[in-house]
Parts: sequence; structure tokens; C-alpha cells
Amino acid sequence: MYFHHRYMLNQPFTGYTPCYTPYPNSVLVYPVVVYPRNEAGHLRRNKELVRSLFDTVFNQHQVDAAVHLLTEDYIQHNPAVPTGRKAFMDTFRDLFKKYPGYHASIKRIIAEGDYVAVHNHTVTGPNDRGNAILDIFRIEDGKIAEHWDVIQPVPEHSANQNTMF
Repeated sequence: MYFHHRYMLNQPFTGYTPCYTPYPNSVLVYPVVVYPRNEAGHLRRNKELVRSLFDTVFNQHQVDAAVHLLTEDYIQHNPAVPTGRKAFMDTFRDLFKKYPGYHASIKRIIAEGDYVAVHNHTVTGPNDRGNAILDIFRIEDGKIAEHWDVIQPVPEHSANQNTMF
């Protein structure tokens, strides 16, 4: 198959592939369309996977659902959370026991390639101003394989009239 610079620009590439026939010295050529990895369906599925993590685990506190959402060797970059799916599940079971009102509201969700970024507001209960969080997830074979985050507390007073969301 022949590749073209358009493939590098995340656009579908139409090319041709040879198909040999039983006749000597003859070749049929069929058109082929190659879609880049971040085509719309791929991005949508990745976003839906991460949204499922937020809905089922973080908001409904169904920690066992993580078995279907995270790889077993899930890599965690938050220094407060151990790496691995089992460690993730244990950590959030404990967190939800301590804070039964824990809830995360997705404000923005952005996908590119195998990465999904989520800007969210997380609170531990009704009287908590919470945190503004940017989570970045790497998707591998239809499951969340890796996670980074940046967490900023929502202050009581702000130097401007803009919200953090």
C-alpha cells in the first residue's frame, strides 16, 4: 500500500492495493481507504469509555465496574494513588467510605488519538467547594491504561470574576 502525506495530517487516505489473478502477468488494482486512528468513531468510543468511568465509578460508586474499564496493569501517575487496577479499586473504595457524597461533574471532555482529557469539578460532599481537576487518560485496546492529573482547590475568593469552569 502506498502512503501519502495526508495520512500524517489525520485525514483519510485513498490508495490502491494490488490483487494478483491466476492469469500470468496480470494484476487487478482495488481502491483502499485507510482511516487514521483518531477518526471520529475512535475518539467517540474513547470519550464514552472515560465518561463511563466517571458515571459508574466516581458518581455511582460502583468500584467493581473498574474491572471492565481499566487494564489490569493500569499505570497511575498521581503520587497519592498506587499503580494497578486493584490498587485503584482499593483506593476508591476507601475514599467513598470516607466521603459518601463524593461526586465528579464533567465540564469538558476532549479526545485526541489514544488520549482523553477531562476538565471536571469534584466535591466530597454538599458543603465542599471541591477541586478543579484536569485528568488525562491513555486508552489501550478499549480500556484505560494510564492516568495523569492536575488538581487545584476551588478557592473561597477569586482575584477575578471568572469561574474555574
